[in-house]
Amino acid sequence: MLHRLTVLAALLLMAASALAQGAGRQFVGPISWPTLRERLTLISPSPAQLERMAAEHDAYLADFEILRDGSIASFLDDTKGLGVLTTSDPEEGRRTIARTDRIRRDIAKIDDALFLQISGVLADTQQAGLERVSQRRQRDRLRVRGTTMITGGVSDIEPRDSIDWAALSDDDRDAIEHMMAVWENRYTTQLEAWSRSQDQAEVAFVEVLSTLNAKQANFSPEAPPSSEEIAELINMFTAAQQEVQEQVAPDIRRIQKHITGGMRSLATLLPDDQRFAAVRSAVKGVRLQNRIPKAVRGARRSGLDAATTEALDQIVLKWEQQAVALLIDAMEAKWRDDQDRTNSVVATDDDGNLSFKLPKTEQQDSVKERWNVKHDAALQSIAALVPDSNADDLIAKGADRDRPSEPQEDVIVSGTVMISSGPGGDDEESVVVMSSTTSSSGGDFGLDRGKLLTIPAIQQRVLDSLARDLKLDEAGQTALTELYEIHDAARLAMETERADERRKIRKKAKKEMEESDQQDQAAMMRIGLLLMEPISRDGLDALDASFFNGVNALAAESGADPVRVVQPWRLSRTRDLSSGGGSLLTGSLDLIWAPDDRWKANLLEVVQDAELSDADYAAARNAMQGWHAEATSGTLDVQKSRDAVNAGMKAMMSGGDGAVSIDMTAAMEVEKLQQKMKNKRTALALLAQATADTISNSIADSARFQRAWLQAAFPKVASGDTFLRLYGHAAQTAALTDDQRAAIAMLRAEHDEAWWAKTEAAIAVMTAAREESANPQEAFYEAQRLRQEVDRHSFARREAALKRLEQLRTILNEQQIAAAGGLEDPAAPQSLALPF
Repeated sequence: MLHRLTVLAALLLMAASALAQGAGRQFVGPISWPTLRERLTLISPSPAQLERMAAEHDAYLADFEILRDGSIASFLDDTKGLGVLTTSDPEEGRRTIARTDRIRRDIAKIDDALFLQISGVLADTQQAGLERVSQRRQRDRLRVRGTTMITGGVSDIEPRDSIDWAALSDDDRDAIEHMMAVWENRYTTQLEAWSRSQDQAEVAFVEVLSTLNAKQANFSPEAPPSSEEIAELINMFTAAQQEVQEQVAPDIRRIQKHITGGMRSLATLLPDDQRFAAVRSAVKGVRLQNRIPKAVRGARRSGLDAATTEALDQIVLKWEQQAVALLIDAMEAKWRDDQDRTNSVVATDDDGNLSFKLPKTEQQDSVKERWNVKHDAALQSIAALVPDSNADDLIAKGADRDRPSEPQEDVIVSGTVMISSGPGGDDEESVVVMSSTTSSSGGDFGLDRGKLLTIPAIQQRVLDSLARDLKLDEAGQTALTELYEIHDAARLAMETERADERRKIRKKAKKEMEESDQQDQAAMMRIGLLLMEPISRDGLDALDASFFNGVNALAAESGADPVRVVQPWRLSRTRDLSSGGGSLLTGSLDLIWAPDDRWKANLLEVVQDAELSDADYAAARNAMQGWHAEATSGTLDVQKSRDAVNAGMKAMMSGGDGAVSIDMTAAMEVEKLQQKMKNKRTALALLAQATADTISNSIADSARFQRAWLQAAFPKVASGDTFLRLYGHAAQTAALTDDQRAAIAMLRAEHDEAWWAKTEAAIAVMTAAREESANPQEAFYEAQRLRQEVDRHSFARREAALKRLEQLRTILNEQQIAAAGGLEDPAAPQSLALPF
């Protein structure tokens, strides 16, 4: 078993290299139906063929579940998700490697069986395309390898995905398809060679790991290692890591060279109107500012004549030709920066503390400078076409797109270090984002980035509930509204003043960073820490007290008991302000523990949202009467613990000269503080659950309340059925026949029942009684395995919903589908588990 110090060192190394490259999982997951369906568009399957393929895919998922529940689950349990990193004996390590290979072969067999069944559905002319799809899945399997946590991963760039095949002419399609087929064959061969190098490197690494783990077998809190022993362990680990990295580096460089050559060849074959968009989409992880589309929209909206429009098109064409080359250069620069990060090592000082170099982006910064020169020149050329205008004017005029805004995408987050993040679409300029977790796509992971510049307002639901509870007449409701308006005006003034000040700080910090000669990650980290501090809430408690004192007066006038009716909402406000968000350094703890928000679920608001009858509402309010004070006290106690953890983590980390140092004594203290906070949250969660059960048993419509409760207590799992609204859109479509309406209603009811059955199964996994390990590493693994199980339920829930959605589309004709908004597949949810 790896002990705390080695695990920490390993995770620090892995975070900066493997996770930044999208690596770290032991085994590939099943191919999803949307992915399979999208890739099969290459062979243009008919609706009848797709229906048969969907049935074969259901059988495939069932086979994959059997494998997951069997050998994969057993392997992960035995190795705690760390593969060979847990081994303390060379022979045991070799057996672990052999088990890994067997499981990968079993996954390949299940995949091959699926494609064999699909092959039986297809015509002879479609078989070649299926082979390309099957080979793509083979590359997916090859890229997902747990050993990349030590040796570094390879890019998962697949240019085919970025091509708009339907918009190509027959000649262009044939030429590009021929080029891609040859390129992909070679790509697959190179990935196979890399995987063999990975296996050989893993065998060599097992020898060092065995020695490393054997040396720390007797470490314990009572007999901690000396600083010399810590240094020896870390040095052994890093030396072995560097050796295996050198072993696989030639294969990685060959793959990167092949990708670059393929991208350049593809760029020469793609038509002008596709080249830039396809390359930009394919080169993942590259974020460069591009305001040209906004400027172009602004110029066109200025009313250009034909000659000027043609000149504009030529400027854009020239810019995109330059930009394509720079995007590919930026991709290569990112790889070089990634390699430097992979080669970084953890060092120890005389006191046994750890330090590691923060990642730099020198190569990418060099390309960015070249990009900005070309970009700004193109902007000026566009602005010159429009009289009495400048680039900023045109950008502002073109800022409101005629299409929905694209979601923000987090690019890389690692260890206790931030890299960068930026929005998709026209503007792709990197901005500082801090986190202490892993890479993601969307979601705030408890960091509450969207509320850094806001002071929470009293919600409308509170006013509605107070009016209902106090039985206010029209005059009373007017008085309540006036109290709220006075409160919110003062709150908004406070928020505006402080938010403006924070924006000035942000603007100044960004300018200083851009003008500084030292734009390393340590400098960005300091700025990020500053910018991630939320604006002050000083004075808000006094505002709240004034508002609720006024409501108490209204209660007295109406004959209601302020303590019984108003005080619960006052305590509710306190709980919401205490539990919301999370600090920069503690918000990421939600990634480690189970996705269980029962501890902060506001039962008072749950009862309100459930829209119960008057009788059930009164019974529910009575059942939770004793919960308010205890829950509020517990929430405030959690807030104190969270502040202590935050202070401890700041004390644990220090930075300078492009490096971060970890004080191991402080780190062990943080671990204790984290456990105390977790225990307090668990106690609150159990209190909330017991009260929710009491409420459910006290009312007639318990099913309605239960759904509202689950959505509040487990929002990452129970909230967000985005499929349900599609049934509403379909049902509201004009010119539906009675048969169509009946079919839609039946399918909707089937979906709702199946969705909630899977949701409740996932929640049951989280709420099941279990004995938690006292060992921090064991507890971490158990939490991630639990999250994996929840993810599996969510995945199966979505797969079934997608195939049911396809049935919904068959009920409507093309015009009705268009009128219903297209009934597109909803976005996939974010995975809850960290990759392993």
